[in-house]
Amino acid sequence: VNNMIAIPRNQFTYFSEKAGVVCKWGPPSVEATTIQGQVAKQFKYSENGRYLVLVEPQRVVVYLAETLEELLVFEEVGVTQTYFSPLGNFLVTWQRPNKEG
Repeated sequence: VNNMIAIPRNQFTYFSEKAGVVCKWGPPSVEATTIQGQVAKQFKYSENGRYLVLVEPQRVVVYLAETLEELLVFEEVGVTQTYFSPLGNFLVTWQRPNKEG
């Protein structure tokens, strides 16, 4: 019988000018993972903490936050804001209207 209690990992995510978007896990150890953040303009977690979205100039990428597995990629140029619904089931993106003509 395994009497060890699983310690939940905490995830700390930040933007670095040199590395881009970096996720670190801890305790007990601190592992670092850089995710395609060199070109990311924004990142945001869903309210339930399940998803992490990165906004890049040419696309939007949704990750499963716990493993950083890429769940969804959609090509959308110029997205400037993202919003998750309260349960994390929906993602809304916003971009400035283009002047055509």
